[in-house]
Amino acid sequence: MSSIFEEMSGREKEIYIKMWSDFDFSTMDAEIRKTNGSKNSYCFDGEGDKAHVLVKAFDIENEDLFIEKYNMATSGSGDEKQKINILRSSSLCALLHFYNVTTDNPLILEFETNKGKRRVEFTESFFEYKNPVINQPSNMDVVLLGKDENQDIILFLESKFSEHFKDASDVMKNAISRQYLKEGRVSAPLYDSSVLKQLDLRRVDVDEGHFKLETLDGKEIYIDGIKQMISHYTGVMNVLNGKLYKGEKPEEHKKVDKAIQNKEAQLILGEIVFDDRIEALAGNDYEKRYHTLAARIAELTKEDKRFEMMIDGLGYSLFKTNAHRIEPMIKRFYRYE
Repeated sequence: MSSIFEEMSGREKEIYIKMWSDFDFSTMDAEIRKTNGSKNSYCFDGEGDKAHVLVKAFDIENEDLFIEKYNMATSGSGDEKQKINILRSSSLCALLHFYNVTTDNPLILEFETNKGKRRVEFTESFFEYKNPVINQPSNMDVVLLGKDENQDIILFLESKFSEHFKDASDVMKNAISRQYLKEGRVSAPLYDSSVLKQLDLRRVDVDEGHFKLETLDGKEIYIDGIKQMISHYTGVMNVLNGKLYKGEKPEEHKKVDKAIQNKEAQLILGEIVFDDRIEALAGNDYEKRYHTLAARIAELTKEDKRFEMMIDGLGYSLFKTNAHRIEPMIKRFYRYE
């Protein structure tokens, strides 16, 4: 099966070969084809719309729930609807693993934050939840609602499949608004030169209103991931202070709004990356930088009683042994079996 990926090039080829060179796609009820004629991307194809193609491909048990969560996952400000059927899609990875978090099929996660150890039973999942930031909102890949004993927990998770390898560079592509430097209590301290130096980064002015980040020594790292986490942190702090996103959003997101307004609920920000085979390509440089950034955020927010920062990101490999049930085909596709 690896022969179909041989004409690919660059990091894309490395990802596909590492993940699926020995995978038998004939075991799935779907076709794979090149994405819009690109030689470096493959997607699922078949009869019907993308949602039902994925239902068949992964033999989804709860079709109605999956369609509901699919619609939510493709409602963000990005182009998830166009790329969610791509094999290496981060949005697809998050959807398949978290769509079926329910009371009957809870997801129990154990992790550490700056406020201590957590063991949370999550029973609801939401996708592409918008938090107001500076100009455009930040789209949170996954939001989970649950309880740590009797305390309500809202977990905001950024999800990455292969971006920490594929999109590593020595300078970020898109510029950042200088407005982030004016948010004195929230984002500005994280863009301070002393903090950026700990991340092996520095600011480079683009024009009067924008700057970029680049590495100090020319090494390629996943800079956009750092920028995204700062944006997500800014957004979570905004909603914590009562500034909920007022624009168009799925009806289901109002349940998250209500949960946030519960003064007894704890808000936690973290990340989950696909480790396992992708980590063999990417190494753990990005995870180290996430830890450094999380430690600084933890220091800035130690007096905020309702906010916690996940110290180390989660890895999707937790689904290999977690009691939360995901379809056997999902496990096979992501090479857990």
